[in-house]
Amino acid sequence: MNTNDTSTKPARIPTVQEIEANTRNAAWKKLTHSEQLADLDRRLGKGLGAVKQRARIAAAKNAPPEPKVKKTEVPAGKIHAKAKDRRAHEQTDRPSK
Repeated sequence: MNTNDTSTKPARIPTVQEIEANTRNAAWKKLTHSEQLADLDRRLGKGLGAVKQRARIAAAKNAPPEPKVKKTEVPAGKIHAKAKDRRAHEQTDRPSK
């Protein structure tokens, strides 16, 4: 057996179509919502076609920005541990019968 053999497959080379699609998608993502709608109007006609895409863009345009979620700290006295460790700790805190 050859020692240089590896069980991993070589990296797949993307096709020309995949490269072109990735380039188009990157350019589309850089456009604002208004610019995306204007581009659809230019290519398909004002308000024609791409109904779901237009609805998605309109919803994203009208939606308020998502609030940034702060990480919450574990309150004092609370144990942040695995469930089995918490149960074991709770059993030691219980008064015996």
